[in-house]
Amino acid sequence: MKKKSIINIIGSLSLAFMLTMSPAAAFSNVYAAPSQTESQDKATEETKTEETKAEETKAEEEKTEETKTEEAKAEETKVEETKVEETKAEETKTEETAISEGEAKETSGENTEEAAETKTEAVTEEKAAEQPELTAEEQAEKEAEDARKNLQNDPNHVHQFKWVARMGESESADGTMNYICEECGKIWFFRPVSAYVAFEGDVAHRIEKAAEGETVKVKTSHFINFNAQVMKALASRPDVSVYVSFLDQEYKGNRVSFTIPAGEDALSLIDENGYTGFMFLGNKYGLTMEEPMVVESKDESSETE
Repeated sequence: MKKKSIINIIGSLSLAFMLTMSPAAAFSNVYAAPSQTESQDKATEETKTEETKAEETKAEEEKTEETKTEEAKAEETKVEETKVEETKAEETKTEETAISEGEAKETSGENTEEAAETKTEAVTEEKAAEQPELTAEEQAEKEAEDARKNLQNDPNHVHQFKWVARMGESESADGTMNYICEECGKIWFFRPVSAYVAFEGDVAHRIEKAAEGETVKVKTSHFINFNAQVMKALASRPDVSVYVSFLDQEYKGNRVSFTIPAGEDALSLIDENGYTGFMFLGNKYGLTMEEPMVVESKDESSETE
């Protein structure tokens, strides 16, 4: 009973309060709360819908990207497999071609080798026929030169170097002074020298290297004496004689010759300047006319002109 009274009192007070307000305000207060709540609920629902759509869109994009990636990988794998297959096919083809060519070469190899050998023999025989026949002295020199060249390639060979003069291509051309191993012919280094120094050094070297009892032959059209180097070499080889052919009248006249016999006191033949003239030696050992100088007559000279 008491509870009902309290509810009636509260209802009366609320009615009195609402009667004091204008009808519009009262109506607004009655229905305002439900309208705002509905708007809020609707906004919340729209927000959730947008978020759901965004998540779905993102998930769809991720799924699409994954699909594209897998497709790209599959395509790359397919391309790589195709390349490998093509490479293997090419290698197989190359091997088959090489085998075929090898079989063809083997089939024709014997005939080719026989033809090459025949051709080589023919060329060798042709070259041998073209070369003039060597004298015994030239053949011996050739064999010695070949032996020296072979010795250069011998790893056990020990070089013994010394200075040796060599003449140029012609008697008037400058020569060289070579630091050479005479046993094998290897030249360590060299320097140029005048034609006269090369001539004198060459004659001295030939005397030193001459065989026992040999006569060293010297023929010149440009020089008319020996220096002390030649005479000292001759003194060291008393078993060797020297034949000299030269032009008199200071290398402009007749070709004459003389021979210095073996065993001569060569050092006593050197003058105070360290030289020995050919005319002096010729007068001492006997001068022989080999080829007189040809002098044209005046009539022949006039006809020539």
